[in-house]
Amino acid sequence: MSLYVSAEDSADNPEFSWDGKFKNQTFEKDFSAETWPDKRNRLGIIGGVGGLAYGLAGIGTWVDLGATPIVKGLTIARLLVSLAGIFLFFASRRQTSSETMNKLWLAFFCPLGIYETVEAVLLYTPNLEFSVPFTLLIIFLMYLLIPQDLKTILWTSSLASILYVVALASFTVPKWTNCIQLALFFIFANILGAYLLLTRLKSERLRFAALQKVQKLNIQLQEEISQKKEINSKLEQLAITDELTGIFNRRHFMCCAEKEQDRFKRYGNTYCLLMFDIDNFKSVNDTHGHYVGDRVLTVVAQTLNSMRRTNDIFGRLGGEEFSMLLPQTELEQGLRLAERMREAISELQFDVPVKQITISIGLSEIGKDGYSFEEVLHQADEALYKAKELGRNQTQLFANKDKKMASQG
Repeated sequence: MSLYVSAEDSADNPEFSWDGKFKNQTFEKDFSAETWPDKRNRLGIIGGVGGLAYGLAGIGTWVDLGATPIVKGLTIARLLVSLAGIFLFFASRRQTSSETMNKLWLAFFCPLGIYETVEAVLLYTPNLEFSVPFTLLIIFLMYLLIPQDLKTILWTSSLASILYVVALASFTVPKWTNCIQLALFFIFANILGAYLLLTRLKSERLRFAALQKVQKLNIQLQEEISQKKEINSKLEQLAITDELTGIFNRRHFMCCAEKEQDRFKRYGNTYCLLMFDIDNFKSVNDTHGHYVGDRVLTVVAQTLNSMRRTNDIFGRLGGEEFSMLLPQTELEQGLRLAERMREAISELQFDVPVKQITISIGLSEIGKDGYSFEEVLHQADEALYKAKELGRNQTQLFANKDKKMASQG
């Protein structure tokens, strides 16, 4: 079902035409598409049950009047009308369109109205015009039961009523007062039936409009929820991400590192910590400006981030300093990874006017000695400054066991 959203007022306060339909054609089309499968089934059931019952009703006429030629002819005609109703039922079991079903319904009801008129004339008994008002009952039930639009039922029922009264007045000899009374009865049945049908049609459409409005509000609510989730996700991402480089900021990196420290305390797994610093970065800013400096920071950070393993934690501590925590990593493994990163940075080609960029790296390890994260961070920082003092563009590691510096590069 498609939601009607191009004219919101139609769902809030729908307007109806004289026959109980939405004035807005788009809304009416949506309503018809939504309700037609149910109407098709109801129309088929009424046609099948009505046709079967109408055929069986002919037994009474056969018993009362005997097998006269007129009764035999009427019985055959009644059976044909009955078969039309049963055929309507089987047609409804298929995906028959509304246009086809309307034609089949007319093919059932019109012969029924003609048959009632012919039978009334052929079996007319003076002063008994109202003894068996079966046609009048059929007319009234049309409005109550048949799931059709008002114009179709009003047209066919009025035509059947007029045909019935005119046929009696033309081909029989009832009192003129009886004909007037019979006509008034048919008029009353059509007016009352039309009113009840019109009320039902509007009620169905009002429920549909209310459902459309609720569904539209639900969609809007879901969209708002999705937007809020997206905004919250972006805010959460901004809260943990360094705005310039796109990697973890210092606060989130330290939070993740503390969790890794807790995991170490539980399971005793070794991890390494790398500290990175871009060599002579201040001269880049002083010579080329902060735009070039920011570009260098971004490229270096993205390069290092692309080389980390899935479980490694990488963040910017501030300025040109970065740090990477390597879970379940021995000192030798950490050293090999650090050297690959250092060499990768030294080989970078930048899209800004800078010469070769290099980094210095400090490496520390926590293992059986049980240093706290703050101590490991301090050791990595000491190793980093040692690398700076020894000429930059190298890796210095801090060996926990003997607390001595070792160099590589």
